Amino acid sequence: MPHIIAADADFRARAGGLGELDIEADSYAALVEALDRRFPGLGDHVRRRMAVAIDGVIHQDPGPIPLTADTEVCLIPKIGGG
Repeated sequence: MPHIIAADADFRARAGGLGELDIEADSYAALVEALDRRFPGLGDHVRRRMAVAIDGVIHQDPGPIPLTADTEVCLIPKIGGG
């Protein structure tokens, strides 16, 4: 199962205090949907407010990227600017 590491207090609050967890998913899009099923509202939070690095590579549109059991997904708050 892909391993998720989230560096975000809002993520942890929505995920019952978890900052790291494993979720069964074969793509990033499926991972976000699985998060939302397990923790309602978390998937939307991740889509709108989190940036993603998969195995150390930052992705702008990670939706179709395949994941394996050894994949590490790091979620960090997006940086706003103006």
